[in-house]
Amino acid sequence: MMDIEPFAIAGSTKGVLIACDILSIPSSKPANSPPSVILFHHATGLHKEPYYPLLERILSTDPSLKCLAFDARNHGDSALLNYTPHGKSRFKLRLYDPLPANTPWVGKTAPRDPDPQSDAGLSWWYSAYDALKVLEFVKKRFGEEAQVYGIGHSFGAAVITAAEHLRPGSFKKLYLIEPIIMSPESMYGIEVSTNTDPKKYPHPDAASGKDFPLARSALKRRGVFADREEARENFLSKQFFREWDPRCLEIYVEDGLYETPSGEVALKCHPLQEAATFSGAGIPRLFLALNSIKLPCKVITGSNSTFITQSLHLDAETGKNLIKDEVIASRLGGIHQFFQDRGHMVPLEVPEQIADNVFDFFFGNAKL
Repeated sequence: MMDIEPFAIAGSTKGVLIACDILSIPSSKPANSPPSVILFHHATGLHKEPYYPLLERILSTDPSLKCLAFDARNHGDSALLNYTPHGKSRFKLRLYDPLPANTPWVGKTAPRDPDPQSDAGLSWWYSAYDALKVLEFVKKRFGEEAQVYGIGHSFGAAVITAAEHLRPGSFKKLYLIEPIIMSPESMYGIEVSTNTDPKKYPHPDAASGKDFPLARSALKRRGVFADREEARENFLSKQFFREWDPRCLEIYVEDGLYETPSGEVALKCHPLQEAATFSGAGIPRLFLALNSIKLPCKVITGSNSTFITQSLHLDAETGKNLIKDEVIASRLGGIHQFFQDRGHMVPLEVPEQIADNVFDFFFGNAKL
């Protein structure tokens, strides 16, 4: 049985709180020295708890391991701390979010920090800076010498990769499941080498706002239900959820909703905030920096995924047509693997298989 120890820590923006859980398996086995800690981050629209069958499997394989899973500022339990029931923020954003000087871009303007309710969306760099705050908490809790291994899914994979870019050496290894890290060409249809006019790209790390297809879909999503049974039936009517492991879906129903004063249940991640997160997707500035990230990485793709992962890109370095995840793995100097007959939600479809693959890459015989 996995122990869960909840925390709320200060995020990177004044007034923001990040909900975290420290996960462990009770054991008499002594802790590793230095301790090994897994940091996990979820996909857009989800939250940390549905992934707990996966994480529990990893921890059960070696009970000396610890794990810290956290919710993005506008997702899960973090959303209840930072946003009103109508999806409005309880805090104010900075006008600009500083990036390190070595972060490349085609223009010279600083990335603007858009308001979550605006058309520009919520830049994923906010979540990357929040992840750095979580990493600082890990070091305080487990010691500066702790070895941190990162796992991220989709949005979460982009966030932990961005955190490593912002603070090199934060992680020992990264396991990235369908990371949404998009090239400027695929995001905007521009050629990096020939387009340098900063006036054309005032929001280099935001997508096209509420016109972004996934953002439009999120805004149409139903957010309130009479009860959890009605919510469960609604979810099961959607193709998105049908392949999930039943345990993961049940956890999503139990922990992804909260009871409203009227007696109904509502999604913790308000559809407005899910849309704002999709609208800030891709952070192509990070794509341009991937070659500078130096650590062992593994990138996973579901062979049936249709989530903007299977389109081919001409990789300038190899001259080959590769899918996005293969390009990311190549630029990171890492390895890529398909999970056959699985989709974008592969960690929630086959959590045990992913868990065993993670453990082998992090702590087994898998070497780059």
